[in-house]
Formats: sequence, C-alpha cells, structure tokens
Amino acid sequence: MIPLLRALILALGFYFGIPVVQISGTLQGQTAPTDSILAIAHTLFTEASILANQGHQDEAESKLQRVLDIREKALGLDHPDVALTLHNLGFIYNA
Repeated sequence: MIPLLRALILALGFYFGIPVVQISGTLQGQTAPTDSILAIAHTLFTEASILANQGHQDEAESKLQRVLDIREKALGLDHPDVALTLHNLGFIYNA
C-alpha cells in the first residue's frame, strides 16, 4: 500500500477512535467489529473516488471491489451504500 494512503487510513482511524490494531488487521484482511470495518470501507471508498478522478482507474477499481465486499457482508445486498458502490464501479468499468 502506498505510504501516504496508509497514513491517511491510520489518521482517519485515529479521528474516528478506531484502535490501530483493528485498522492494521483490517488492512491485512483480518476481521474487526462491523463499525470499524464500515469506517475502513468509507475510507477506501473515498480513496477510490480520488484515484478515479486522478485517472488511476485500476487502483480505484481494486479499492471499490474491497469496499463492495465489505459492505455486502456487513450491510446486506439491499443496502443503499452497496448500491452506491456498484454505481461507482459502473463508472469505472464504463471509463
């Protein structure tokens, strides 16, 4: 992971009060409580939006796929955040 992005994730985790151990585990694919996971998904979603706007479609797609996986498991398939993630993935695929 790019050091700046990792620092951003850790800073946002600190801001939202998520312990660094949970963030580190989540970044490595381990499990964490749902609220922490959703905070990470939100951060990844924001990063993906920034990357897409900068023209880094492949990196944005990868992050959005992770967000989709997290949100589907945590929120269910019918949640609006899952729909928004699919919507943004559609823009990536259409670019």
